[in-house]
Amino acid sequence: LVEFTPTLETFSKATIQQTTIDWGDGQPNTEGFCPASPSPCVQTLKHSFPNIGSFTVKVTVVDSNGKRASAQVTVKVETDIIYVSETRGSNDQPGGCGVAITQPCKTINKGIERAEDLSKPRVYVAAGTYDRFNMKSNIEVKGRFSEDFNGVGGNSTVSGDNTGNPAGIVLSGVVRAKVSGFVVRTPVVSSGSTQAIFIDGSGKGAGGKVTLENVVGGEDVNGGRGKGNESAAILIKDSVVDLKEVTANSPEASEASSSTYGLRVDSSTVAIEGGNYKASAGLSGLPISRPAGIPAPAVACPGGGTSDRTAGTSTCGGGVGGLGGLSG
Repeated sequence: LVEFTPTLETFSKATIQQTTIDWGDGQPNTEGFCPASPSPCVQTLKHSFPNIGSFTVKVTVVDSNGKRASAQVTVKVETDIIYVSETRGSNDQPGGCGVAITQPCKTINKGIERAEDLSKPRVYVAAGTYDRFNMKSNIEVKGRFSEDFNGVGGNSTVSGDNTGNPAGIVLSGVVRAKVSGFVVRTPVVSSGSTQAIFIDGSGKGAGGKVTLENVVGGEDVNGGRGKGNESAAILIKDSVVDLKEVTANSPEASEASSSTYGLRVDSSTVAIEGGNYKASAGLSGLPISRPAGIPAPAVACPGGGTSDRTAGTSTCGGGVGGLGGLSG
């Protein structure tokens, strides 16, 4: 939608008799927007161009003396969207990918890069399976589009990997960003933690919130939930976050003494609207190794320390050299 404000003026006491705007896009002209009256006439008109491209808009006025004058302006029409399709896309389009629906980018990271370079606030992603991506500030990434981007398609699925930060979607130091319409698979890691979505405001949370909407976090390729140590479907640190209709299924625990979290929050402000958050069972710790000849106590073995932080001793080996109170 574009606004135009032509100013029309006659001379020698003539009045405005006829006004026309030719929009240059094949749609019908607009006639008579300035009534027969003394000049000047200032009118604001709105027009929606059905396609992207360059169009010449021409204004013509005829006065009561039959005198005619015209003025024109060229309008370049673009969307504020970058398009991504795993099926049809290519990151090496002539002139750059993503601006036209017919020439989408292939990867979400490339789409976000193009959106940032061209100052476009939205990235639309067709149904398909995509690699992990890193969000940028002031951008919305929205999935589940049909291939023609004219409706809803199947799932837009993102898979994390087991190298570096394993999360499928990473928002690090990002503000005023939104992710919606994705299913995020969580990898299995051999050591360390794993997440489907990792949000770390790095102290920038006050600069603007991050929003997740209609996102499923924590589904792996085989329908499980990934696996790791102290793992969470969604991990949020130092951020301001809105969660709307989010489903978070925790990864499975992989090491002894490991907990799991559907949603884990550290030093953040989080608002939740609807959704479903589920943590699977953690794993117990390993048995304690006792010195040779020391039997397991029937009851808790006191460490022998005192509240004034004096080191204690213990006949059962439970607290030799420990500081503090009578802990078991």
